[in-house]
Amino acid sequence: MAWASINGADIYYELHQPSDGDEAPLETIVFAHGAGGSHLSWWQQVPYFSRAYRCLTFDQRGFGKSSAGGEAGLDSLTEDLAALLDHLHVEQAYLVGQSLGGRPCMGLTVGEPGRVKALIMADTILGMAESEAALREHHATSAEVTLENGAYSPGLRAEQPLLAFLYDEIRALNPPRRTPRADGVAGRETRFTGTPERLAALAVPVLFVAGAQDALVPPAIIQAAAKLIPHARYEEVAGCGHSVYFENAPAFNGLLEHFLGAVERGVWDVSQMNLTPAAQSQWDRLQAAGMQPFALTCSCGKSFVSPGSADGMLEELWLAEHYGREGHAVRSFEG
Repeated sequence: MAWASINGADIYYELHQPSDGDEAPLETIVFAHGAGGSHLSWWQQVPYFSRAYRCLTFDQRGFGKSSAGGEAGLDSLTEDLAALLDHLHVEQAYLVGQSLGGRPCMGLTVGEPGRVKALIMADTILGMAESEAALREHHATSAEVTLENGAYSPGLRAEQPLLAFLYDEIRALNPPRRTPRADGVAGRETRFTGTPERLAALAVPVLFVAGAQDALVPPAIIQAAAKLIPHARYEEVAGCGHSVYFENAPAFNGLLEHFLGAVERGVWDVSQMNLTPAAQSQWDRLQAAGMQPFALTCSCGKSFVSPGSADGMLEELWLAEHYGREGHAVRSFEG
């Protein structure tokens, strides 16, 4: 529990890790909260993941215990995150951004991709210029939805009143604040802006998680955003609104744990959305036959699809045709 003086603001943060005396270096997961939360929002994730990872939670400027630091633009959130990692000597980390927290996480991913081992965008497309434009258009033509009435699914208060009450209480702890300038999105383009060209060039593993009942950032907009990043995976959780991590922590934690494990093994998770037409056809045939497809995709654009695991014949074929060949970056993906 500490503060770091960063970019004119005092940023509150907490670093949690296993206490079993193991001195082996641990990977770091950064959890960036949304506009309805603070570092407290991750109470269902930190105890779970701190068994095997260093978990960094923090209050973004103007939230929780962190000071606002005067006039600031949206890029300041990304600059704060980068400076906080510098302060803690974290060279590379997994980033988990929920709602507003997606902006600094996506910003750092497109601006300094070497610092990001993998990115999880939870209920958010912030930091992605075209997707934000689509979201603004949606809000302009649909019924008014606010953080107060759309932070979680409509049924949560009736089905899990204690959970809904806790969410509202955590949100109420935030002081009044001004909305940061939209300097990195609606105005000038900066190195933290997720333009279509930058997103298409990303080689960082990315997972999008959406709540099926999210009225603030509809699943269709998140799914469309996922298609802008090569081999990004999209997962949708039934019965949840804008706060999957809070509303259904077991489902969210399971998706995150599986994704991080795959990245650590060098096997990125990928949905079938970005396969070549021939590979997509093979994927559909295998699924129709009740088999679990497995896909491998090369930087040259060629994809292979087969049932089974990477330990079988498919991997041997992949290695024989592509491994070590000039102009081919070996990337593995699991369906």
